[in-house]
Amino acid sequence: LEMVTALKEKLAARGMVSTVCSLSVRTDVPLADAVAAARQQITNAHTLGQKFALYLGLERENQYIHATKVLADAAAFGKERGVQVAIKQHHGLNNTGGELVGWVKQVNHPNFGLFHDAGNVIYYTGKDPVAQLEIVGPYVIGVVAKDCLGPHFLEREAGAPSFGSSVPDPRGDEVMSQFGTGKVDF
Repeated sequence: LEMVTALKEKLAARGMVSTVCSLSVRTDVPLADAVAAARQQITNAHTLGQKFALYLGLERENQYIHATKVLADAAAFGKERGVQVAIKQHHGLNNTGGELVGWVKQVNHPNFGLFHDAGNVIYYTGKDPVAQLEIVGPYVIGVVAKDCLGPHFLEREAGAPSFGSSVPDPRGDEVMSQFGTGKVDF
């Protein structure tokens, strides 16, 4: 707590605030330990004055139920502290609108929602971010505002890896493009 308070003071001294933290869900420990770790992160976010704890998802189906149980507890714990828990489009089990709606339904807590990341929709799936927004719209509580020059991690045929590429991305930071420099129709 002392370290988090010191960070908040340093930010304030520079006229800065932090509104979003990255929420990590431990899948390599028993559920009670994972819940305790998530609660500590929510407590730290609250201390810093952060309003959102953003989870980036996971890749392995056998960790999904464990993660959603931790997120349900984090959402309830966060509600009491004014910290809303969310997930966004990323690689793995949370890159399409339908998958994200599944997360919302499985976590099943009003303090759990979605950040829409239009750049990641294109980057990870090649899908239309506006069409994807129509699917997730009722659950969106925030937006990650970035553009994307083009898809890289496209959906694979049956039996192929669900994400990633064995070829390094030669395009660098194309998913971190500024507004109007890519394919997102803002």
